[in-house]
Amino acid sequence: MRKYRKIAGGIFLLFVIFAVYVVSKEGADNKILNENIAEEFSEQQIEKYLRKELPELVEYEQYIKKKSNEQAFMIIENMGIYEEILKKESGNGFFLIYVGEKWDDHKVNWDYFLVEDSLEDIFFFDMTNNVILTLDEWRKSEYYREL
Repeated sequence: MRKYRKIAGGIFLLFVIFAVYVVSKEGADNKILNENIAEEFSEQQIEKYLRKELPELVEYEQYIKKKSNEQAFMIIENMGIYEEILKKESGNGFFLIYVGEKWDDHKVNWDYFLVEDSLEDIFFFDMTNNVILTLDEWRKSEYYREL
């Protein structure tokens, strides 16, 4: 009789472990799905905000299309969270946004921007020289592109 109780207990334990694994896996899959949806939603919001605050992007887009004979197009990419400098100073996180032109076989850098994660502020960012400017400062600087 004890032998059967041990076997039944072992089977029950395996069942519990399996059930916990399935629930955990489904939870993890749902978490990944939710994160992907949140990332995609954020990407759309960031681009919409950037286009609203930077009317220059329309000019960039038209210029790239025209100069490349429609062989290239403008891209806006979220490079991820950038925290090194600004988070320490402001307490906010920022998305590092790349704006450039995309060809079939390469990309050409134009500008980088830091977009506050609350979508309330944008800064121009020169990665090479580690220069951060407000949009007003950028528009008056040597970094600004007159097309």
